[in-house]
Amino acid sequence: MRLHFSSRRNKSSNPIAAILFGAVFALFGIVFAIFGFSVLRTEAAHASWAATPCEILHFEIRHDRNRSDPFSADVAFRYLVPEGALESDKLHPSSSHYKEVRDLYEVKASVLGWQPGQPPPPFPIDGICYVNPQIPEEAYLIRKPHSWVAAALFPLFGLTFASIGIGIMWSGFASRRKGKPVTTATPDGEMPPKFLIPFFLLFALVGAGTFAFLFLPMAKNWMAAKSWDEVPAEVVWSALRTHSGSDSTTYSADILYRYPFEGHDYLSNTRSLMSSSSSNRSAHARRVEEHPPGTPITSFVNPERPWQAVVDPSIGAAALFALIPLAFFGVGLGGLVYTLRRKGSGATAGLTGSTRSGSTAAQHPTSPGLPPIAVDSAATAQLCARGDRRRKALFMVFFALFWNAIVSVFLFGPPSEDASLFLVLFMIPFMLVGGVALFVAIASLGALRNPIPALQSTPGQPRLGSPWRLEWDLPVGSERLRDLRIELIGEETATFRHGKNSSTARQVFFHQTLDHAEHPSEIRSGATTVTLPTTVPPSWKFGRHAIVWTLRIHGSIRLWPDVNDSIPLNVLPAATDTTPSQS
Repeated sequence: MRLHFSSRRNKSSNPIAAILFGAVFALFGIVFAIFGFSVLRTEAAHASWAATPCEILHFEIRHDRNRSDPFSADVAFRYLVPEGALESDKLHPSSSHYKEVRDLYEVKASVLGWQPGQPPPPFPIDGICYVNPQIPEEAYLIRKPHSWVAAALFPLFGLTFASIGIGIMWSGFASRRKGKPVTTATPDGEMPPKFLIPFFLLFALVGAGTFAFLFLPMAKNWMAAKSWDEVPAEVVWSALRTHSGSDSTTYSADILYRYPFEGHDYLSNTRSLMSSSSSNRSAHARRVEEHPPGTPITSFVNPERPWQAVVDPSIGAAALFALIPLAFFGVGLGGLVYTLRRKGSGATAGLTGSTRSGSTAAQHPTSPGLPPIAVDSAATAQLCARGDRRRKALFMVFFALFWNAIVSVFLFGPPSEDASLFLVLFMIPFMLVGGVALFVAIASLGALRNPIPALQSTPGQPRLGSPWRLEWDLPVGSERLRDLRIELIGEETATFRHGKNSSTARQVFFHQTLDHAEHPSEIRSGATTVTLPTTVPPSWKFGRHAIVWTLRIHGSIRLWPDVNDSIPLNVLPAATDTTPSQS
């Protein structure tokens, strides 16, 4: 049996893998930012059009049940430019069609200065239009307030993702130039704060912003709807709408009804406070059949804005989907608090042990100022990795289900009636993470069926300078293994502080292959005896500085997750006069 030492750092991550992962993240962010800048440029160009006095000649709301966005404005206005008087019928530069008739009523009230409870003023009406200074024939009647601010969020999200990806790539390139793996783990196997803080901050911001956009307005309307007036209404038409997304098709019932209020007739196609669609086509088709033209129904009307009405004023079960962004916010906020606390509590420490002899403190962990090592007097001990496999599988299954459930709700759930390009692009990194998590979860479940070696340690805890015997037996499933490798690893870990920043180093000072079996009979059972040298440090931990010994078992299985178990060991110091050697 050949003993060898290694001063290599453990492979906490591969520089090539970090570079590729960062490149994908950065590429997504750059594409998203380019798309966002194009939208922002268009909005900024429209915002620069000159505000010009005009006369609004007419403004009528039209509806066409055969369109998915059935409501439009039949509008005309006249304006004066140096070239003369011109006319336009453009309500907005992008589109004059709306899915909700109440939105068009809001526009009409704003443009005409129409007050609730009053008849619309007679035409022509003095107003303001917006004229393209380069092409005066192009003009529109309304400008969406702060539209450029909303458009600025697109490149902001893209640049955030790109900066995270570039940071990961930079770490990968820097580590590759130095010939070292990327240091992406702390002594506890966790990612360093420089990667975690931007990730969790993005989660918290997305969760808080989405929650404020979805839930808060809906909750406000729900509270107000309790006092809305109950008014009889009549169905004008009903239609089944199809919403084709990138991966699925959903349906909704679009019912337009007319109702009188304070001497005026209004139209509405809002059924509830929170519109929704689903893949249950038959349920929505049945609702359309139950509401043919002329069917009497009851509506609830907002007296302050009589063009706002609903058939069902309850908040509905679909509102629960609006609470899902709180999960993003909770994960982000909790991760930030934990990461910042862990970063702030890191103690200043150094790698005091050398690769062969170690430091004085490491060789004598019972010296003043260091905690004593607990000694186990048992002659033998049984070692098993079953519990570690189950914990890993349970965590990965829970994480994969939780993550993908949230992502699927945003892609296919009730709050979204159409799969917009923004949503698809925004969810790409989250879908990638979900796919990787699902793959790892399936592999973890598969690993539960792997052979579990029964290990016996004699003595129960190995001691430096004394013989240690390890026996193993695979009573079931050993024929599936192509080989079996058992290794003993000794690592030294420490956390360094550089001002407000901290970094963690992990150094392998001992690496011994106890056995590498390739023949079926040798894989099924075997034994080996080793005497650990007294020149290496025993197990101990003090603050953020620790000596960790691990028994690693690896077995290759064709077309199946490999056996890859790690069992922590407590290696005792060499025998002294006061601590007799165990045999």
